[in-house]
Amino acid sequence: MSNDWFDEIDDSWSLFLDRDGVINKRLMGDYVKHINEFEFLPGVLDSLVKADQIFGPIVVVTNQQGVGKGLMPEHELLLIHQHMVAEVFTHGGRIDKVYFCTGLAEDDPPCRKPNTEMAFEAREDYPEIDFKKCVMVGDSPSDMEFGHRLGMRCVRIGESDPQHVSFPSLFHFMERIKFPIKAEGRTFLTLHLSTMKQLLFTLSMVILFMGSLLAQGEKAPNAVDADGKKHGKWEVEFPKSGVVRYRGEFDHGQPVGTFFYYYESGERSSQVDYQESGEAMARFFHQNGTVMGEGKYIDQQKHGEWKFYDSQTILSSVENFSHGKLEGVTKIYHLNGQLAAEVPYVDGRKNGPFKEYTTTGKVLREGTYQDNTYDGEFKQYYDNGNIYIEGKYKAAVKDGLWVEYDDDGRIMVQRLYEEGDLVKERIEEGYEKKKFDELKEEDIIPEEKVQQQLYERGGGPPR
Repeated sequence: MSNDWFDEIDDSWSLFLDRDGVINKRLMGDYVKHINEFEFLPGVLDSLVKADQIFGPIVVVTNQQGVGKGLMPEHELLLIHQHMVAEVFTHGGRIDKVYFCTGLAEDDPPCRKPNTEMAFEAREDYPEIDFKKCVMVGDSPSDMEFGHRLGMRCVRIGESDPQHVSFPSLFHFMERIKFPIKAEGRTFLTLHLSTMKQLLFTLSMVILFMGSLLAQGEKAPNAVDADGKKHGKWEVEFPKSGVVRYRGEFDHGQPVGTFFYYYESGERSSQVDYQESGEAMARFFHQNGTVMGEGKYIDQQKHGEWKFYDSQTILSSVENFSHGKLEGVTKIYHLNGQLAAEVPYVDGRKNGPFKEYTTTGKVLREGTYQDNTYDGEFKQYYDNGNIYIEGKYKAAVKDGLWVEYDDDGRIMVQRLYEEGDLVKERIEEGYEKKKFDELKEEDIIPEEKVQQQLYERGGGPPR
């Protein structure tokens, strides 16, 4: 399949990205329901740094029916996306907006890919989007169908697909795209950006300055020293709007003092205070000005306690890091301030006993993680505190005896598993699945009668 169109890509093109399996690790058979379950795939952050320098609008279009199924609240999805966008920005990349559909697949809502409503929402927000000059990057057939319906170029991530251009990862796709070289009366030297975290440290761009200024002996803005390292005051703008993206000062490549970063709409997005000790204190902001997250960096990696908030200043999680990796107990909170979960981490992976809680503070589930998977005892509870289900996991699959209880404590079902396979089952008397007679025509109540009954009970006038 011809890839000639790769060389046509410039900032008049737009990039559409699926989320799970393209940007972050897909949880097979499950959904990313909390920030601490969101894990960037290798190379993605670096890829979005490069994408920022090449593409016009960069948007994410993602199906998230876990919300529609009631497995997670929508505010938790919003927090995940805020976290994702902030991390991309800290690394020097860009995601302009995230579009999501929480509708169920069985309902086939117009927003759910491969239906195209999210694309038209994006074009309404970014009128410069031309679908014929868009790339859709996804890992599923629905992503490819979404792109085809709109006339986009499609790139399949993961599986080799003879019908589409395929790459192992987003990183490999972006490596194939060349930086466009432009001449507008001046020459620009284009280099790959640094792979280090960059919101707080070095948005590593190389700009060749006009020789006339240097010839006059003036100190040019955004200057570099003899070794090519940033030195002095720097101010970098968004390429299209000219709005300041960040400003700060460097001392021979090292950021010093306070750096300010901004959204393209002009609001402050983050502030970083660099200290002589090499530490940096950072704050990220929502566009309404409230704090999104705050914590410390050491050697360009998160370290110590970090707190994250939603746009209404409600604490959403407290996470502990050691040199960039989660370490210790992460605490996640409900909107009402009650603790929602306690998840233990060792060297960036879930290990140890965990608990999840209801909005009223009662234990909902408890168990043990081993190397990021369920392993060991597991219990789930009713609201009254009685056990609903208990059993054991072995390397993420059910193993041994599992018992399901009624809310009054009586055993309903016992199941015996061998490494995930159900081998025996006993359903107690009175808990067998009930069989219902087929509904007959004479049993159906006319809608008019239902409305009249509702009205007679004070439920509003009949139609």
